[in-house]
Amino acid sequence: MDFLIVVEDLEVKYAPEIPPVLHGVLLSIESREKIGFLRRTRSGESTITMSILRLVDPTKGKIMIDGIDITKAGLHDLRCRIMFTPQDATLFSGTLRENIDPFNEHDNSECGTSSTVSRCLPKRSPTRNILRSCLRVNLLVMD
Repeated sequence: MDFLIVVEDLEVKYAPEIPPVLHGVLLSIESREKIGFLRRTRSGESTITMSILRLVDPTKGKIMIDGIDITKAGLHDLRCRIMFTPQDATLFSGTLRENIDPFNEHDNSECGTSSTVSRCLPKRSPTRNILRSCLRVNLLVMD
């Protein structure tokens, strides 16, 4: 079985002189698999996410994405190809389209107009239909 993301024996510290906040983490995520981290508060969910984005680097272990050790990848290449939806998602002023692709690097067909939304939400979900409609137009997001 091929995994898109593999985390092996991950240990993370926020400073060299303090104990690790994560240790011994093992995780394998298949391509197109949807996952959620559900744990009690302050148990490492955000730290795992920050580690995958290399906002913090591991002190031990490794994270592989598509067979590439992320510590060997350029930060821009890594971060522009990964998307996380936080529990308390934030939309910035502008259009929904600009929030999905802030650097305008993709055409509408790549930004989830229909196919991506269809895979991510249940077929009978009202949210799915609303979001699909919103992505077809430049829906304005305001404070």
